[in-house]
Amino acid sequence: MWFSRSSMSTSKSVRLAQILGLYQLDSNSNWNRSATLPPPKDWCEQEERRRTLWAIFCGDKNTSGTTGWPSLMDVKRISTLLPASEEAFHFGIEEPSTTLSQVLSSDNSHCSLFACRVITTHLFHECLDHTYQEHQDPDPTDIRNSHFWKRHQDLDNGLATAFITLPDTLRGSHNQEAMTLNLQLHTASICIHRVGAAQARKHNIPIEILSGTQARLLPAADAIFGIVASLADVSAMFLNPLVVFAAYMATNVFLEDYIASRNRDSEIKMTALMDLMITIGHENPVTASAAVQMAHELRKTGIDASAVDKVQDLMAKMDLKGPLMGQQGRVEGSVVFCPFEAPSGPAPPGVPSEYLRNNLGGMP
Repeated sequence: MWFSRSSMSTSKSVRLAQILGLYQLDSNSNWNRSATLPPPKDWCEQEERRRTLWAIFCGDKNTSGTTGWPSLMDVKRISTLLPASEEAFHFGIEEPSTTLSQVLSSDNSHCSLFACRVITTHLFHECLDHTYQEHQDPDPTDIRNSHFWKRHQDLDNGLATAFITLPDTLRGSHNQEAMTLNLQLHTASICIHRVGAAQARKHNIPIEILSGTQARLLPAADAIFGIVASLADVSAMFLNPLVVFAAYMATNVFLEDYIASRNRDSEIKMTALMDLMITIGHENPVTASAAVQMAHELRKTGIDASAVDKVQDLMAKMDLKGPLMGQQGRVEGSVVFCPFEAPSGPAPPGVPSEYLRNNLGGMP
């Protein structure tokens, strides 16, 4: 099972952080503060505790977002301030900060890099979690009042605000931190708009709504392609599963656009990303799994009948008894990057993911 040990470690970390009261370090209430930690000696020690809490928070949200499991940490219960800048922490200079709840409703352009990572991770999780939900709206065609579309619009606005207010140091692909954050935001955008487009088609919602949500997909995929193409050390960046997820989702968008419009540019970018994932997959099992899953998508759609042949070497090296990365979720249009639901019985030789696809209902 992919990442099962790290997921268990994250779960233990969450509970330990709660026992130590790290989630309420800056609460105005005294009665519910944890007595398991002595008061901090100085601002630096308090900041160290904050950073510990937010590192655990990011681990929990990324685990939940990629597996479809419920998050273990409730943002509404966290009163701990966001991390200060690296310089302030390094030199022990006290620096003002704010809470995550406050910054989500205002400008985050003055947040530290660590705080921006927390905000991005939160938005990434919220978008992915939205795609996993089976909304039971009385009137799913009511784009103004239905729960799905109201939440969809809120998340879209949140992503737009995040892009606009990113500090200059995190715009584009100037450094690894900027690349990772931008990849996460663009991946989140693709995920919510794929589900939005699927819902619009399913319920025959006016064409302008469908066109509007589809129009967000290709620019996000182009942005991911541009970031990946600019990487100085692609193999090193792909060690981060979230980078693999971004490349996989962008490839899906290019595939869908090529099927719909025969856009030559989309075909070129789709092929380039696929070839890259195959190459890196020889040294990286997560990338290999995503490449094999994508190969079956290409063959299934008839775009490349020989796609599976190109990943035979990867398949020969892999343990294919578990599900591949990038499985279709229960909600149409959603993707569970790290499914944990394994099929029963042996997979047929040669085409294991066909069996996996038929036996997986999506997320557990």
